[in-house]
Amino acid sequence: MLNLAMMKKNFQTKWFEKNWPLLVILLIAILGIYFRLDLFLKNRSLWWDPAMLAVNLVDKSYHDLLLNSMDYNQSAPAGYLLMQKFIGSFFNYTEYSLIISSFISGILSILLVAFISLKLLPRQVSFLPVLFIAFSTSAIFYSTELKQYSFDLFFTSLIFFSFIKVIKSGWTDRSLLVFTVFGLISTWFSFPSSIILASASFSLILIQIVKKQINRRFLAISFFIGVLFLVNFVLNYIYFVHVNNFMFKYHSHGFVPHLLPLKDFLYWHTDMLKNYLLSPSGFSIIMSGLGILFLFVGLISLWRKQRDYFIFIVSVLFFVYLASALGKYPVIAGTAEIKSRFTLYLIPFTYLLIAFGLYELLFKKYKIFYVFIIFILTTSFFTQAVDRKKTYHREETRPLINFAQRHKKENDKFIIYYASVPAFEYYTRDSKISYIKLQYHRKNSQEYITDLQKLDISGRTWILFSHVYKDEKDIIIDYVTKKSTLLDYKKDIRSYLYLFEFD
Repeated sequence: MLNLAMMKKNFQTKWFEKNWPLLVILLIAILGIYFRLDLFLKNRSLWWDPAMLAVNLVDKSYHDLLLNSMDYNQSAPAGYLLMQKFIGSFFNYTEYSLIISSFISGILSILLVAFISLKLLPRQVSFLPVLFIAFSTSAIFYSTELKQYSFDLFFTSLIFFSFIKVIKSGWTDRSLLVFTVFGLISTWFSFPSSIILASASFSLILIQIVKKQINRRFLAISFFIGVLFLVNFVLNYIYFVHVNNFMFKYHSHGFVPHLLPLKDFLYWHTDMLKNYLLSPSGFSIIMSGLGILFLFVGLISLWRKQRDYFIFIVSVLFFVYLASALGKYPVIAGTAEIKSRFTLYLIPFTYLLIAFGLYELLFKKYKIFYVFIIFILTTSFFTQAVDRKKTYHREETRPLINFAQRHKKENDKFIIYYASVPAFEYYTRDSKISYIKLQYHRKNSQEYITDLQKLDISGRTWILFSHVYKDEKDIIIDYVTKKSTLLDYKKDIRSYLYLFEFD
């Protein structure tokens, strides 16, 4: 009996030693899914950005979404638009129906990063990328947004995972076919996936050249796959991508600058990398410096030990930089979720490199420091994910619009601040309430007064604000108050509703 008990104990010990990384990853993944589910069930109002897309989905046909430019300077991949239109039309375009696909892709991204980590990383640090992405406030935020950025993250991870399968399987026909199919699909659902596909196709060829193990058949297949991706991209770009000059100009600061003095050039790139580590990567200001160190150490480690993936990741960095330098896709990242959208798709590569760097720099020789850094990172990421109310709740216009709809009278008028118009149109889509739009005058707020003076307003008038800049609301309300009597006032997160009685 004693020997049996000892054997059982030894078996349990060995089983735990072998499987503890998987158990930790499973626990982290469950927590990450919980954070996303919790935010999904909160059913936030659609704020300015997603409301603009929602109005297009509601008002436009499949044909118009695919072949014509959208209102409000919106742009999204053709497959994503068709899918959102299809799902939304079944459920009267409710918020849940419009964000369910982002929610699912957000969860699948965690699982894909887990598979990638288990395939490539030493088991002692395989949980780290999963921890980072599970608790990333940017990844959580976009998993419940009516925007394609959660799809960017998912398809990047999917391409990365299928690329690993090609290398690990020894370039089998099946793995190459799966990689090709996933690649062809991804272009229609994610803009930056084309950058990752270009990197992957280039890497398949370069790996053979660097290793001096050129297989003519594999080289021909790699070249064919690259051409197939290119043709797929060109067809998609020509027929279904509507280049929006306004948005390119608006985001011009996010492109790699040209012809800067060396000092300014170095400062811009250092600042970009620092901000990228802050958001979407989710590192604190203090830890971002260490994050950069771990990144470079991770790259060196990949070069020494897993050169195939080093070539792939460096190719990704090269093509990302090239696309930005050519003015095709921004690389800027900021300190808030809304500014992290263009680089969210890159975080699987970042987290993988940081985990490699931590392992090489600390785990082998300085385990006490390794444990300390892991504790700090875990605490930081988990705290950000828990303390998320201010981060995730952009503008709650729905309660205010619903209140106005319930209490409006027959001859009531509505004045809507320009940034509140998309949300107002979306939430009044069934009643179609007429309104007066306050035009954009952000650079000269006094112009709002000029516009109001031209209006012949009398009787009860509602005024709705959200996404307000600086003192615009106060200037408008101060003027209106002098001309009328305030009957009611409601406020929610970054949204304001007034009811005035004009003489």
